[in-house]
Amino acid sequence: GFPISTNQILSSPALVDLDGDGIDEIVITDNEGTVSIFSIEGDEHCTFDTGNQIWGSPAIADLDEDGSLEIIVSSKSRHLYMLDGDCNVEMDYDADQFLMGSPALGDIDGDGELEIIVGGYSSPGKLFAVNPEGTDVTGFPIQLGEKIQRGVALADFNGNGRVDIVCGTDGENIYLIYDDGTVAEGFPFEAGNDFRSAPSILDYNGEKIIFAGSRDDSFYAVNSDGNLRFQIETGNDIITTAGFTELNGMPAVFFGSS
Repeated sequence: GFPISTNQILSSPALVDLDGDGIDEIVITDNEGTVSIFSIEGDEHCTFDTGNQIWGSPAIADLDEDGSLEIIVSSKSRHLYMLDGDCNVEMDYDADQFLMGSPALGDIDGDGELEIIVGGYSSPGKLFAVNPEGTDVTGFPIQLGEKIQRGVALADFNGNGRVDIVCGTDGENIYLIYDDGTVAEGFPFEAGNDFRSAPSILDYNGEKIIFAGSRDDSFYAVNSDGNLRFQIETGNDIITTAGFTELNGMPAVFFGSS
């Protein structure tokens, strides 16, 4: 059954057991706006058309706590969708902004349930937090005034048990936004060009460090107070998200540059 012929794919697929048979299915999103689910043998199970391009990867979780996993996808159609394992729509949220980044999942309001966080790529630039039933989390969306092309990173920076949001923008800034919608002191951190990749967060010795690459050819490490920890000039754009591993007992960061 492989290779599978698809439209252009701009995101990473997901491997997950959607039907509970102990065998993973493959979830793919493509540049024509189609969500497709395939068996591990390459047989198509179902598809769903979002109506416009999908640049982000799908997020997978049991958001409605019914014992089955849901698929969450964002689309240039300006809609955020939650699908079941048969590609049926369980939630359709109209953001009225292009949604280009991968959705992130975390408990941002302290209710013990996961919410969906995604940035808008239309002016004036909004940051959305959406409940599984399709309603806005209290205080959201937040109008940043700067467009967000890629996904956000989530972590609890202020220690209150709720995730906070880190995002990079076309306004050349990195923001740390607390769960209540306020911008953390010391932010935004300003670079020399757009951020076109999702940031990542490393928890090192109890300290959270933000990593992000910019189109100003530099890779940045930013402390939780907004101060620059270090900067690496690469000579070209950085459009990939950093990853972490361990090397000689110490955390190591790896990333790519054009």
